[in-house]
Amino acid sequence: MDATTGSGTAPAVKPGSFICRISADGHSFDAMIANPYPTETSCQVNCQISTTVAGTTEQSSCTKNVAPGVGEVVLCSHSFDKGKLVKVVGGSGECINPTPKPAAADEADDKDDDELQKAAQDPAKMLEFMRKQMDPETRKLFDKANKR
Repeated sequence: MDATTGSGTAPAVKPGSFICRISADGHSFDAMIANPYPTETSCQVNCQISTTVAGTTEQSSCTKNVAPGVGEVVLCSHSFDKGKLVKVVGGSGECINPTPKPAAADEADDKDDDELQKAAQDPAKMLEFMRKQMDPETRKLFDKANKR
């Protein structure tokens, strides 16, 4: 996250990151993002910017499809005329990963689901199923607690 208030060179948006960029005059801001994926995808940026009006924060949420490899894209721009925008106080941005989940991972998930269904019928099998899901350190504690 970043903001530029007119002094210095504005930083570029790196793929997978976002910027809430305040204009030099403090009367507008752009919500920007770069798509890190090799295909078009939906991206969203949320910006919260403090203002010179006491107790006021300007907020914006923008969503738009972004083509791959085009660099930074302005998802939306907002004007502010009730004072000036001061600094970015919060925000988030992300692009949805359009890459399909590998089939091998789906098969592994299906196998785990089948194993869980079988284990649910037998307490001993359920304990063994749970044990196999644990990292080695937790497995040691589990075995000690169950006196294996």
